[in-house]
Amino acid sequence: MAIIVSACGEDTDLPNAINVPKDGGTFVVSDKGPSFYGLSISNYDGDQVGARPDPDLDPDDGTIADVESATFDWLTATAIYSEGKIIIKAEPNTTGKHRTLYVDVMIADSGHSIKIRQRD
Repeated sequence: MAIIVSACGEDTDLPNAINVPKDGGTFVVSDKGPSFYGLSISNYDGDQVGARPDPDLDPDDGTIADVESATFDWLTATAIYSEGKIIIKAEPNTTGKHRTLYVDVMIADSGHSIKIRQRD
């Protein structure tokens, strides 16, 4: 299983892209610190699914949830903001086609996308 992760030039350790094998899998990416927020998943057409707080960990005091997840088609991304970590889970590809989705976050006032490519 070959996984290719490429880093970006922004002030972050989050990658620009992850190549996922046909069999899928779970991948963890992390930043230098808990500096990102606003997790979502989008496709090439701009359709987007925003993250929702984990109902078991959602604070009742009005503060922002530390753990949020989003699922779009074959991909689930879970952010653990206090740890600066995103857990990305890709389902096996049984479509016979390459496919791509984007895990999007905000870093300071700029957007950052991780392109998730999966072979057929």
